[in-house]
Amino acid sequence: MENYSVKDIADLLKTNPETVRRWIRSGKLKATRGASRKEGSSISTNDLLKFLQENAKYAGIVASAASTPIGAMSAALLGAAGGIAALKSRNEQAVENSTATQYQICAYLNDEIQRLSESIEQKETIASQLKAEIERDKAKIDEMRGAILQLSQEEKTKCIGG
Repeated sequence: MENYSVKDIADLLKTNPETVRRWIRSGKLKATRGASRKEGSSISTNDLLKFLQENAKYAGIVASAASTPIGAMSAALLGAAGGIAALKSRNEQAVENSTATQYQICAYLNDEIQRLSESIEQKETIASQLKAEIERDKAKIDEMRGAILQLSQEEKTKCIGG
């Protein structure tokens, strides 16, 4: 299991490192302190995954960033079970050595198709959750408008009757 720095998490979630530190201090994101202050905090894969599952907003950011190097790491976290990370390493070595075979290219493309399919599925889940929240908020707005209308009509009745 890998550990990630505060900076890694901040880059992944497109936020400021200080925000990540606040999450750690508040207990929202679990981390372990290094032996010295200079080492900083480290976040385990499991703790990051738990944070992402509890915070749909940031899971959406991760899903959309899956094409970046750290996004590829997050895609592995969110369902590819480390396969993409291993593939990325294997492909980096192949590019470095310029020995990419047709088989490696096909394997890479198949893995990318799988990764993108999983990313789409995650985004669709997040989108449906957001749509449900929007519908609940719209219903609340309608209720509030109804209450305002009812109060204004009652006020008119009191004025006319009085």
